[in-house]
Amino acid sequence: MDKQMEAENILNYRLSDPTDERDICRLGRALSVPERLKILRVLQEKPYSIIEIASLLDLPVSSVSFHVNVLEEAKLIRIEYKPAQKGHMKLCSLGTILSTVFFTKVKETVEDEIKVEVPVGCYSRCEVSKAYMADGNGFIFRENSSSYMLFAPERIKGQLFSFQSGFVTYNFPNLFILDRNRRRLSFSFECCSEAPYYRENWPSDITVWINDVEIATYCSPGDFGGKRGIYTPSYWQINSTQFGLLKKFSIDDEGCYIDDITDNKNHRFDDLHLDTAKFIELKIGIKEDAKHMGGINIFGKEFGNFHQDILMILSKN
Repeated sequence: MDKQMEAENILNYRLSDPTDERDICRLGRALSVPERLKILRVLQEKPYSIIEIASLLDLPVSSVSFHVNVLEEAKLIRIEYKPAQKGHMKLCSLGTILSTVFFTKVKETVEDEIKVEVPVGCYSRCEVSKAYMADGNGFIFRENSSSYMLFAPERIKGQLFSFQSGFVTYNFPNLFILDRNRRRLSFSFECCSEAPYYRENWPSDITVWINDVEIATYCSPGDFGGKRGIYTPSYWQINSTQFGLLKKFSIDDEGCYIDDITDNKNHRFDDLHLDTAKFIELKIGIKEDAKHMGGINIFGKEFGNFHQDILMILSKN
């Protein structure tokens, strides 16, 4: 099942939203009869016609037809009409892979923002070259380590992640489904280029995507060292990368931004399709056709100059 199909098969309802009330009632009605649950179990295997379902469950065809209509109304199954020997037959298949009803209401924070931090090493996908990772005590893996180490459990402790090319992705909870009035999404993290030892004049084009939508490309001016980062561990050599710059990438109904300065208007908030997404994916990388292939260092809260991990902020415009 592809991403688009998955997104279409996810339903999220909020008790606090009056417009969801009818759908919640339909969902509750559809799941209140054991025979309907049995029909859903049968359809987990493959699509069946109403006559086939009736035979498998030893139920009258008229009863199955009634139950199927209720399940379709709740969007739990999908019905297609296929040619048969006599006219057409109803072919039933699962219409939803996940239905969620949120009974709690999100409380407003003082800043009217929802924030989530994810550690640097807690990535979901990683396709990179010449990578290394370190924490507060030493290297977790080096450039010549096996590819297995990229996904070793120890990576969760990582505080500095470096690679020369490729990309890494992070999954964040889709908090938009809890409050659809928040229509500005931002990610911030400390980063810089990656050079041998360090070079302050070492440009690198760092691109950020959210849910496969290209937000912006930031040209990092260099790889900073020679002066110890505020949170950089004392064991880390002073002639190596020490700190980066805190950069913020945002999207709202007007366009995309770097550090709250408009970068482009090619994409808008709705392009992220957060109303149906299971999670929010942040992708950070160096494009294959980048003008400046200068690598990247991503800092956690225990490395560099800023005490934060990768931070997601969902706010109102």
